Amino acid sequence: MTPKDALQLSIELVKALAWPLVTLTGLLVFRLELKALIRRIKGGKFFGQEVSLGDDLDRLESKTTEAETAVPPRSLSAGTEPGDEHARPRDEVLVALASSMPVGALVQLSSRIEQQARELLVASGKLSSKRVLSLTPMIAMLRRGKAVPEEVLQSMEQFTDVRNKIVHGRGAPHADVERTVVSGLRLLELLSSLPRGVHVVREVGLALYSDPEGMTQIPGVTGVRIETAQHPGSAPGVLQVLPTRRSYEVGQRVSWEWDLDETYGPTWFRDPATQKLLRAWKESAAFTGLPLESALNAA
Repeated sequence: MTPKDALQLSIELVKALAWPLVTLTGLLVFRLELKALIRRIKGGKFFGQEVSLGDDLDRLESKTTEAETAVPPRSLSAGTEPGDEHARPRDEVLVALASSMPVGALVQLSSRIEQQARELLVASGKLSSKRVLSLTPMIAMLRRGKAVPEEVLQSMEQFTDVRNKIVHGRGAPHADVERTVVSGLRLLELLSSLPRGVHVVREVGLALYSDPEGMTQIPGVTGVRIETAQHPGSAPGVLQVLPTRRSYEVGQRVSWEWDLDETYGPTWFRDPATQKLLRAWKESAAFTGLPLESALNAA
């Protein structure tokens, strides 16, 4: 065999092996990419069909468990007044709806969680009842106020992320939505158990005086006696008389809001029980809290 023939044979051999090598390399690369795709989709379907949220749901369940560990246990039935909305946070309608219309249940549940966050902020005076906020900025406000454990806030953030992927995404398996609702119900119960400074009207229409003798009544404003407690029905709460131009009813739960442009100096009121004149405050802004239901629905 001449050198020329040997060279030609080598060239033909390389040609014969080239395509199998390219094909094998392509298959190996494709296999690796396919494994990665399967891990991301986790059994979902292609082209806009359902995509499983297994990893996100695992994180949500883990964060919710951490939140439950961080919040001291409290019986929801203890210390609640008849008709109190926090006494039964696991709404039977939501539970029933989750099995037949899980996305609808998730939307309603999300609204309930937003209401709890709003109530925590409004009742503590950190949010005006006139402001309209979504859950994400309310979580940021709760974090700045440091009144809610960080574990609870992280659970709320993870719930929001999963909810958005389900509601605004391309769909998720029925089982995944149900898992989200279950974790959301646990989160709702957690939020409802957090102390929030419950403010209840105990007396209304108290005459206010600018002198300790009760000779000069302050016109256009009356005193409202508010009891502040950590939970509905817990006693004893802190009682204080506040100046207001608003009308209230005894027993109403109110938000904690003020008009800082309207202030009053030393003021006295007559105690209805003893008829004695007592000092109400040295200086106070006008109280403008709304009945809690109105404040929460103001948005």
